[in-house]
Amino acid sequence: MNETELKLKLTPEQYNFLLQEARSSHTHVNVNYMSYFDTTNGRILKDKEMIRVSSQLPGKMGCIITHKSGRTVSDGVQSCEEIEHVIDCRDYTTSYNASWEPGKFVNSDEFLELELQILGIIEKDEKIVRVNSVPLINTRLKFLHLDVGLTLEVDQTLFPGRTDLELECEFDPSIQDNLDKVESLKNWLTKETGQPVIYQEKGKFQRLLELL
Repeated sequence: MNETELKLKLTPEQYNFLLQEARSSHTHVNVNYMSYFDTTNGRILKDKEMIRVSSQLPGKMGCIITHKSGRTVSDGVQSCEEIEHVIDCRDYTTSYNASWEPGKFVNSDEFLELELQILGIIEKDEKIVRVNSVPLINTRLKFLHLDVGLTLEVDQTLFPGRTDLELECEFDPSIQDNLDKVESLKNWLTKETGQPVIYQEKGKFQRLLELL
């Protein structure tokens, strides 16, 4: 599936403004623990792809495997081919009787390798290795902004040694009305905060690699 989304860096002032805007809408909040993987031969990095496993807070057992490839960027709009697959986080515990903890997966990662092979993301003879030993912690507020007419995702991500704030907005670029709404969103944010929008040209995985 093709994914296209606008990504903007946010200043603390812009971030707090959007939090206030979210309070007037039905807001969905998720805290995700994100671990990234490569193959032992480094193919995923060499091919500029990404494999991520996201787990949520206790009580929410769904983990999401995400694979992205063919990424392009222009004026803050990122497009890529994306595969998402939901699995049960309890399959990642070292024992089926063990208590599940956020960001805790089986040491061997054999289950994940099998899932990735079934999905066709890695070859049957490929093995995986973790890129980050400590998961990134991402807090996301998702809400429909009625004035702009778009669903906004406001992110705070804890990287090693720093915190990034950003706005993401997925849309279908083949529809002219959506393109107009994206421009309206950028103009609206600039007008309301008095600060210009700054495009986020790098994905979270790229930014993580720069810190390792």
